[in-house]
Amino acid sequence: MPKCSIVFAMVVSGWLWAPSTALAQQKGEEVPTLTALDYLEIQQLVHKYAHAIDTCNDNGYEYARLYTPDGVYISQNGDRSQGPDKLAEVSCKRRINVSHLSMNLVIEPAPGGATGKSYLVLVTGQGAQQRFERLGVGYEDFYVKTPQGWRFKSRHHVPSPPPANTAPGGKPAAAPAR
Repeated sequence: MPKCSIVFAMVVSGWLWAPSTALAQQKGEEVPTLTALDYLEIQQLVHKYAHAIDTCNDNGYEYARLYTPDGVYISQNGDRSQGPDKLAEVSCKRRINVSHLSMNLVIEPAPGGATGKSYLVLVTGQGAQQRFERLGVGYEDFYVKTPQGWRFKSRHHVPSPPPANTAPGGKPAAAPAR
């Protein structure tokens, strides 16, 4: 690996790690140091999630193995699916012609592992009928490092926050007077 790549990875890791570490230290909690490899492995976990939830491979257990044995998925309406059998069922609730895309993933170190948040975009339909849908939802995750690699401890399907320029109720904010 070229020296400049190693230096770049070290700088990026430090830049991403420092703000979260300072906040946790103020609270007296120990925050792990995430390496560049940790960030890449967590990104891979999130990408594997999209494939696994869309395919129901191995009767949904490919999806379930992305979680810790006591891991939990919390749907947008608050339903909880915990443990391998319940998580496998989540994957096998077939959505015909739907593909999940997690976008704009932000990963931060946290006591006991790492947190992540991302937007969800769905691709629906086939051929000329295909379209992208951003449903105003996303994910909030907690990841832990296990002997098998990074896994979801929890994944919560949440509404996305409204854009900063919206007034209460989701309506566009009035333009400032000039």
